Amino acid sequence: NYIKASVLRLQHKYQDLKIRGMNLAVIGDVPMAAGLSSSSTIVVSTLQAAIALNGLELTSRQFIDLCGEGEWFVGSRGGAGDHAAIYLGQRGKIAQVGYMPFRVEKVIDAPADYRVLIANSHIKAAKSAAAKDMFNSRIAAYNLGFALLKQRCPEYASVLEYVRDINPEKLGLRTGEIYKLLMRVPELTTRAEITAALSSGHTKLIEENFSTHREQPFYYLR
Repeated sequence: NYIKASVLRLQHKYQDLKIRGMNLAVIGDVPMAAGLSSSSTIVVSTLQAAIALNGLELTSRQFIDLCGEGEWFVGSRGGAGDHAAIYLGQRGKIAQVGYMPFRVEKVIDAPADYRVLIANSHIKAAKSAAAKDMFNSRIAAYNLGFALLKQRCPEYASVLEYVRDINPEKLGLRTGEIYKLLMRVPELTTRAEITAALSSGHTKLIEENFSTHREQPFYYLR
């Protein structure tokens, strides 16, 4: 499915072109189910192969966006941070990236006296149905909590496009006032309570977010 994710997303982008298939041999040393993005390495490498074989050219932004969206095919609603790290990583460098839209802010030399240690805990990060439900429920809480905050703080709704916009500089508020805004969103809530709290104009948003997972006992909005 991770291989299909790349090819199907590429085909969806180039709907007037029949994407050529591939015979693949895969080898790698990223431990599986260790939380080190072994699945995303498959997505990135497959998309690179498909692009090369079909003679296509994509910018880094286009490539990384396709990876992130393509991996939704497997059922998890994650972002593109892993794919960006895999695709843009350079030995001895640190890259700062931003999203919406994707951009590389800057690339600097890694400090010579620093070391990054990656330890395999050997605790499997299984992507079972239950794990996927929990992951997707957090994405839903993110989206619906943000919608509820804007509904309850209409004076700031026009400048709140993303959660990252809830900051003193953007809103012209002191840090303490930001915390008071956040208190308007409940810490814990149920699916029924979220549905009742949001206005009728959010029906589509509610359906889209709840359709990605089985109902959870609680949603952690704040």
